[in-house]
Amino acid sequence: MKRIICSLCVMACVLAAGPALAGYDQNIGVDYQADVDANGGTPANNPFGPNSEWEFQFPEGTTGTPVGGGIPWSGQGGWCQGDGTTCGDSGEYGYFHADGWALPGGGPLAAAGKQLVVSHGPHHYTWTAPASVTEGSVTLSGNLLQMFESSRQLDLVARRGNWEQVIATSAAPADNTGVFVTPVAFSAVLTNVSPGDVINFHVEPSASGGNGVNTFAQVDLSVAGGGVPEPTSFVLLAMSAMAGLLGFRRR
Repeated sequence: MKRIICSLCVMACVLAAGPALAGYDQNIGVDYQADVDANGGTPANNPFGPNSEWEFQFPEGTTGTPVGGGIPWSGQGGWCQGDGTTCGDSGEYGYFHADGWALPGGGPLAAAGKQLVVSHGPHHYTWTAPASVTEGSVTLSGNLLQMFESSRQLDLVARRGNWEQVIATSAAPADNTGVFVTPVAFSAVLTNVSPGDVINFHVEPSASGGNGVNTFAQVDLSVAGGGVPEPTSFVLLAMSAMAGLLGFRRR
């Protein structure tokens, strides 16, 4: 299966055309935080979102476990892999909200009102097209931010069936003295989306760089419809923003 690796410069991948889906715009971080807020600070629903379109995934043999605190390696509250009551020993697949980790100033995207999901890689979440979606296009957009480890690098990969695409590659921190976060923005249009279609999103070690080891990352991810896409199936833009220096130490 061939991957098309995206650098921090602009690139485009051209496939087939399709109509656009209007009036739909959901963000995984916003919908996750809404569930946390509605349930006293501890998430309660997985899948979640107004149409239950988002779902955090966990390794086979474990159960998604909502906790008020104590996710391994971060100590935060959210979803962890466990037995339904308590977390296991691993901090992988442990999902919490960026506000739960006291980043000075809320992080470089806070001023823009961004809501981010934080996890130690690997991450895996799915979006399922709701029943209101008629065959059309959706735009995948947001930011990928790697938080630690200058020798590591992460990819955000979208997968549907036998198709996969790297939609963002993180910018590794400059060094290991703190958190030097460079948001990598992405925008992609995916056509021929029908009700019930499932898009898998994975954050995993990059195929193009780094030492193949996971680390913590923040993800801002929206799926939206509306507008008229270019006559392409998948138009991909990946770009880096200025680095923001956040002053708390890595684990």
